[in-house]
Amino acid sequence: MLLRRIAFGLLMSAALLAQGERGTFNGTVLDASGAAVAGALVKVLNPATGVEVSSATTEAGVYRMPALSAGTYRISVAAPGFKGAIRDNIVLSVAQTLTVDFNMEVGQYTGPQQGPRNIEIALRFNF
Repeated sequence: MLLRRIAFGLLMSAALLAQGERGTFNGTVLDASGAAVAGALVKVLNPATGVEVSSATTEAGVYRMPALSAGTYRISVAAPGFKGAIRDNIVLSVAQTLTVDFNMEVGQYTGPQQGPRNIEIALRFNF
């Protein structure tokens, strides 16, 4: 019984330590008037590893990207009717929650040709 408790304690400690090695990006995507941009596609890319995760903003314009490895990231945001927005060289540290907000400008998406070629199609299908 004692051996089981020790094994369980070690297993839980390892799980907690692994969680501490990760970080989180969150933020809000707003338009020029300060209104939330719901359904905007937010992509987080670690160029060093090639790992990319994406999510859509909530009705309140909020996004959250948890459990990311520490590193340097690029965050891009796109939404129909708005110019794309990109932030490069954002450093995420171990156990850090970093807020990166975006203010979108009305216009056509003119971002780089990385990712889906037609951003509006990607948004419709939630890529």
